[in-house]
This record gives sequence, C-alpha cells and structure tokens, in this order.
Amino acid sequence: MALARHIIRFPMVIESVVRELKPHLLAAYARELADLFNAFYHFEPVLKSEGITRRSRLTLVKATQNTLAEALQTLGIDALRTM
Repeated sequence: MALARHIIRFPMVIESVVRELKPHLLAAYARELADLFNAFYHFEPVLKSEGITRRSRLTLVKATQNTLAEALQTLGIDALRTM
C-alpha cells in the first residue's frame, strides 16, 4: 500500500516542484519511489501470484514504471530500457 500511496502523490509533488522551484523534491520523490518498488518486488511475489492478485500487482508494477519514467523525463534523465 505504501507504493500505491506514493504513486498517488506524484501530481502533488510536480505542483510543489513548479510552485517552489525546487527540482530536488522530484529527485527525492523518484528515489523514494524506486526504494518502495524494490521493497514491494522483494516481498510480494508478482509473477508467482495468481488471478486477481497477480493482475493487481502487475498493474502496480506498470504504474510504478510509468510514474518513474515521467519523473526521470521531467528531470531530464534518460532511463535505461534494460539492464
């Protein structure tokens, strides 16, 4: 749930960055998002789960991917496609 709550905050973070002219807030947000995703993926078996649980977790993975990509793009950082 912490990961989903963090993703929901993204528009508010963008507003704060623009209003306060503090891009470091977005960098910190992106780092926190990556940390939360790492913990989520470590403790929640995404690909080993089944049914609605699997679909929900995959949706959260995709939402994280999209949000992190948008944050990095806004910061002018090219994200890796693969590792």
